[in-house]
Amino acid sequence: MAASTDVAADLLTFAGGPSIVSVAILLRYARCVLNGSDRTPAKGWLALGAGVLLCGWMLLFLGLACPTVWRSWFAGGSVEPKLVLLSAAWFAAIGLLAVCLWKARAVGRYLSESYHKGEGPWLLRMLRRLID
Repeated sequence: MAASTDVAADLLTFAGGPSIVSVAILLRYARCVLNGSDRTPAKGWLALGAGVLLCGWMLLFLGLACPTVWRSWFAGGSVEPKLVLLSAAWFAAIGLLAVCLWKARAVGRYLSESYHKGEGPWLLRMLRRLID
């Protein structure tokens, strides 16, 4: 079994690097779409897809990192910087997941406003029932 610091380093590599750039791009795109004045269905569906992808990525990271983070909190001995950084990344992922879930209603409203009342695919009708 690998040491906790080795696992933490692997998880930090997983969370950082190219994935952090992808997360930033997805967030920027969704923010620009929601703040725009036009209501384009394609942009709304892309923002919804970006949010679902981002939530999935954060849940995957949280699930993989949870055992290591939990063990590091209750382990005796000296404080390891990698484990502290992993805990910080873990809390940041929780915050990012909360923001995505908080903004899900705004994305649903954006999609609802992109179509005329009673129009749109079945998924939109389901979203309208959830947000209204």
